[in-house]
Amino acid sequence: MGRFKISEDCYPYFLTSTIVKWLPVFVSPATCDIVIDSLQYCRDKKGLRIHAYVIMPTHLHLVLSSDCGLTDIIRDFKRHTASQIVKESERRRDPPFQNVFKFCGRDNRPPTESKVWQNGNHPEMIINEDFFRQKTDYIHNNPFHKGLITDPHWWTYSSVRDFEGSGSGPLAIDLLEW
Repeated sequence: MGRFKISEDCYPYFLTSTIVKWLPVFVSPATCDIVIDSLQYCRDKKGLRIHAYVIMPTHLHLVLSSDCGLTDIIRDFKRHTASQIVKESERRRDPPFQNVFKFCGRDNRPPTESKVWQNGNHPEMIINEDFFRQKTDYIHNNPFHKGLITDPHWWTYSSVRDFEGSGSGPLAIDLLEW
């Protein structure tokens, strides 16, 4: 089992995916909805299980699992959302973001037309309930610790309300049985 690699599909993983140059892409509902819609598609059509999430302005934290092919699902998710984020930046006529995506694509090996996501996801296998709780607490408190809100329940794009029983976020989650 290698560090920061998905080695066993039967376990959930804590993952972080970050936008190139830490651009604040996820500050509008349109770009957040790209992520929500794509994760929901992967859940409905590809067998992805979503256990916890938060969409921050520059990155995502997720706890995900799948019976098979989690690495492939994440690759497809990032590929699809990257193309949609580029289209959204073109629609909004946002040259600074477009230029950074193109620059990072040229700098990529091999070069690509654009690059939206940094390489890697830094997956950490979650093997017990204590580690799961540690990671979900981190996920749900991340907007608060970054100074974006004063109460984690106010962050729209998070599974915190699902965990606290005070409602639900915009994306259905799959509960873990320990």
